[in-house]
Amino acid sequence: FHFVGEVFFLAQYALHVGLLPTTRRVVVELTKLEKQQQQQQQHAGALGAGARPAEDDADAPYRLHQAFQVLLAQPQLVQNSLDFVRLQAAWLAEFAQRPPARALEAFEAVPAWVVLDMAAWLCHVAEVRPRELALQPLRHLMASLTSLVRA
Repeated sequence: FHFVGEVFFLAQYALHVGLLPTTRRVVVELTKLEKQQQQQQQHAGALGAGARPAEDDADAPYRLHQAFQVLLAQPQLVQNSLDFVRLQAAWLAEFAQRPPARALEAFEAVPAWVVLDMAAWLCHVAEVRPRELALQPLRHLMASLTSLVRA
């Protein structure tokens, strides 16, 4: 492999072991915090108005959520990651254009997590930054994904 190819595969692996697991972990932790907050509010409601949690505790999940959004959904990170997903999709779509035997050989060499991670990241961006995703040129990405589905 040449340097560019090595960097491409390294970026795929970094997305797989770094960005996506971190994003999933943040979602799990935020869900836990929201459930805890709801339980505290229900418990405080059962005990009466005098047992309400402090105002600082009430918006802790919101503040934590905002902090994670700043870290994981920075506009430049979103832009670069979407550019990378487009590149991955075009790379995989190129395999589909090969003769069937060569296409099968190429697809067998690609770990399944590459496609799954690409889809997971697109779903995450659609949930967290839908406006930014809507501003992206998605035509070529969708064409590449469509050719993958056909293959």
